[in-house]
Amino acid sequence: QTCALPIFNGNSIDPELDKLPDETIAIKNYFLHSIPLCSFYVDDWFIQHMRYKFLSHISNKSLPDQKIFISRADAPGRTTTNEDEIFALFEPYGFKRYVLTGMPILEQVALFHNAHTVVATHGSALNHIIFCRPNSNIIEIFQNRSDSCFYYLSQQIGLNHFCIKTEEFTQIEGQYSSPINPDVIQKFINEHKEIFL
Repeated sequence: QTCALPIFNGNSIDPELDKLPDETIAIKNYFLHSIPLCSFYVDDWFIQHMRYKFLSHISNKSLPDQKIFISRADAPGRTTTNEDEIFALFEPYGFKRYVLTGMPILEQVALFHNAHTVVATHGSALNHIIFCRPNSNIIEIFQNRSDSCFYYLSQQIGLNHFCIKTEEFTQIEGQYSSPINPDVIQKFINEHKEIFL
């Protein structure tokens, strides 16, 4: 269910949102400023506004790599304790690993806009898929979270969303860090070779 967003006054978007945020702000913090906490099930008008607002500013940015693996090494919780091992499974297919912290916001936008395949564990960095091109592949790895908000966002934009479940979902979802079974990831890669070639 979508949430009513306080920045919409019935006819137009708050003029404050027409201003680009500071270059150093994380896009996740911009989202949290713009919409209620934990309500990433946003309406189409908000998605279109965000895409128009940011994508119009990246024409002069150099094209990043097309296959990207987003690290959570900088996250305060829910990290992948064997991330190097998991990334090594994707690296032979041309993936490059990125930590978004410290990256200027427009570079983050360009990174996702020019990626045709994104691999990331479930987390706030996946908000950036709002800037992906339609038909891009989003591979979301679930550890101890089962929120479907990024699947929902993918459907609104026209992205190909894939889910890799690495743990059994429980009613109590934690913030703990954990390893990912590499066999589960390798099985997914073997079954979806067309994405990686």
